[in-house]
Amino acid sequence: MHQVYLDHNATTPVLPEVLEVMLRYYREDFGNPSSVHRYGRRARVAIDDTRDCVADMLGAPASTIFFSSGGTEANNTILQGVAAGLKERGRHLVTSQIEHPAVLDTCAYLAHQGYTVTYVPVDEHGVVDPEAVREALTDETILVSVMSANNETGVLQPIAEIARLVHQRGILMHTDAVQAFGKMPLRVDELGVDFLSFSGHKLYAPKGIGGWYARPGVPLHPLLHGGHQERGMRAGTEPVAGIAAFGKACAIAMSDMRQEWERQQQLQQQQGQQRDQQQRQLQQNQQRQQSIQNQQRQQQSNLQQRQQQDAQRQAQQQQQQQRQLQQNQGIQNQQRQQQEQQRQQQNNLQQRQQQDAQRQAQQQQQQQRQQQSNLQRQQQDTQRQAQQQQQQQQRQIQQSQQREQQQQQRQVQQQPRQQVQQQQRQQAQPRQEQQRTAPVERPQGEDHHPRQR
Repeated sequence: MHQVYLDHNATTPVLPEVLEVMLRYYREDFGNPSSVHRYGRRARVAIDDTRDCVADMLGAPASTIFFSSGGTEANNTILQGVAAGLKERGRHLVTSQIEHPAVLDTCAYLAHQGYTVTYVPVDEHGVVDPEAVREALTDETILVSVMSANNETGVLQPIAEIARLVHQRGILMHTDAVQAFGKMPLRVDELGVDFLSFSGHKLYAPKGIGGWYARPGVPLHPLLHGGHQERGMRAGTEPVAGIAAFGKACAIAMSDMRQEWERQQQLQQQQGQQRDQQQRQLQQNQQRQQSIQNQQRQQQSNLQQRQQQDAQRQAQQQQQQQRQLQQNQGIQNQQRQQQEQQRQQQNNLQQRQQQDAQRQAQQQQQQQRQQQSNLQRQQQDTQRQAQQQQQQQQRQIQQSQQREQQQQQRQVQQQPRQQVQQQQRQQAQPRQEQQRTAPVERPQGEDHHPRQR
């Protein structure tokens, strides 16, 4: 299966012609460039040719170009070398939040060594605002480091404008140009930078080769010690094969760069035109959608107005019905009040009638009790009169009987005893008959037993 590689910002394959040059210095011209014999001189010429090629690409003197093992070593050398060279002047650095780890981690290391680092953010387009960099500068700032092109987004940063603001404060400017070197024209005088780092494997050279540009006269301490190579800035025998291969890749890039850059510019213009067309199309679509939305909103507004009007009419009808209902309820309440008043009046009348009837009944009862009492008094008076009459009659009878007895006694005394007894019997018989024919009335409540005499 055929595979397509699309990660050239991470690394690139080595071109065949670049590989041929590299193999030549591994197999034939493998001498140490510090040696004075023919092999060493041939190696030295290869390094100098590559240095000249890189200097031509950057528009800088060859003496300002230094080789290293890659972009990471170049960034470390510049950040740590400047920090060491200017530590008496200040201990503050400024960088962006989107830098390569080779810069961010080195800044973190310096922060552990007592330096202060300010990380400037980017805007919504991934661009560092030069004014944000200017505001981050202090009297202690000794270096500002902002990459030329981002390795993930490809966004180009305004390095020249940032460098101008930085130099106004007398501060050094570094840019990590690993992603831009060999792909677009870079002129250090136009950028206005003091340091620029680059790498080989981003432009079809082998890995393990890179370097930096340093403006003459800037303070920079070497990172490695042990030899005089690279004019004392990078100790260790130079990797001649890698440097020569890097020089070949730079020569190829220079020959194709203008045409490639023009092609990229045309592509960018085409992309810009396409974006503009898409933007116009998007705007037209948005306008149509806006028009449709406006119509829908108008229709919805009209519908809402009609619904509101209907609701208002319904509310008015409901209010009218409620008022009519309230009036009806008021009439009903009045009727209920009248009925209640009538019931109250009836209840009052009934109560008065009941009270009158009760008073009449009480009066009648009182009259009856009075009559009964009068009747009882009359009965008692009648009984007392009857008793008195009876007692009087009895007293009269007794008196009469006593007179008769006295007369009889007187007669007895005058007659013989038998005659006296016969007369007594004759007299006693009429009295018994009289008692049977005339019974004596007794008053109420009196004992029914005959009164003892």
